[in-house]
Amino acid sequence: MSEFEGSKVYYYSNIDNSPICGRGEPLRLLLNDAGIKFEYIRLTFSEWPSIKQKLIEDGCRIPTLPYLVTKSGKIYGATAPLLRLISKKLNKYIPKNAEDEYLADAYSDIYLDWMNKWVNVFISKDPKATNDYETTYRDNQQTNWENILSDKGGPYIFGGEISYTDLLLYHQLNNDNGAKVDASKYPRLTEFVKTIQNRPSLKEHFENEKKEKSEI
Repeated sequence: MSEFEGSKVYYYSNIDNSPICGRGEPLRLLLNDAGIKFEYIRLTFSEWPSIKQKLIEDGCRIPTLPYLVTKSGKIYGATAPLLRLISKKLNKYIPKNAEDEYLADAYSDIYLDWMNKWVNVFISKDPKATNDYETTYRDNQQTNWENILSDKGGPYIFGGEISYTDLLLYHQLNNDNGAKVDASKYPRLTEFVKTIQNRPSLKEHFENEKKEKSEI
């Protein structure tokens, strides 16, 4: 049994009336895909400051959302590093050779750059920044990921096996534009989205996601 079985995962209740926006969803995707049972605890924005302070007082050096607490009391934070750690401990979702593992790390950084840009535009509500993002930045990102997916022949970033990097990419596509991709411009990305959404191990996840959206 995985040491992460029965963990508690903490993240915001919703952002902009969406239960999947932000940085919590990749972790939930990974745990659900791996069949690891966990409790997902939703926090309000007003609750987080005092909880963060308590984490700091308890010696947590990564007091971020999302964070995960194992049944043994270990606390882990930071989305991409946490996905990487879980993947290594499961010996799944991580490339098997050093070159591809390097690429997975690098692609995680690219995801974080995109995520941070999206967050900054989202928070600013600046019309010019939003227009630049929607007309230029998003296309540049999708073009880059289209090329990345083409390198190994798909349907996943590293070919036939899913990695934690795929879950980061899928979430940002979903975060950014509801995972809607122009199939005529980005056939690899389109195939990628369909492949993730059709994974039997994620069937219940996506059903719950629809239910959560309908309840807001």
